[in-house]
Amino acid sequence: MRSFFGGLSKESGDKQFTEPDKEWLVNIKQLRRLARKKWKVISAEMSRKPAKLGLAAVLAYGIFDGITYTSFFVMAFLGYEKVTGKNPAANIQALIGIVLLMWTGNNVTRPFHVAGAAALAPLIDKGLRKIQTTLNLPSPVYLVVCWQELCNSCLSWKNPG
Repeated sequence: MRSFFGGLSKESGDKQFTEPDKEWLVNIKQLRRLARKKWKVISAEMSRKPAKLGLAAVLAYGIFDGITYTSFFVMAFLGYEKVTGKNPAANIQALIGIVLLMWTGNNVTRPFHVAGAAALAPLIDKGLRKIQTTLNLPSPVYLVVCWQELCNSCLSWKNPG
């Protein structure tokens, strides 16, 4: 008795394969080997690409990631509020659902983040170089560290009133 995919089904109990079945199995094994080799080549190329783009690619990816996380959170939060008429911050289960929706949406759009970061990286690199020469910094890394410290100090600043 043959299964839907052309092989022998479990019910037949016959473990003997016919010639077409053996040929089919050999072709499947060859396809798997080829796919593994191709996957290794593609993944190696993808790991080298961000390394070539450097700091600008990391910053661009962070920008895209921050934008998508924020937008998915806002859409889920406002959508829940519109449907139920309640603030989801008061309901921990709703808040967990919103965070899960935000995380899922971010992971689904990850290929677009990488593509967008690759497209935006040259512009960010150009901007970093321009600011670096204007401020006479030895490396763009100093600019990133200064930006991080500025953001941290703004977030930790407390109103004296």
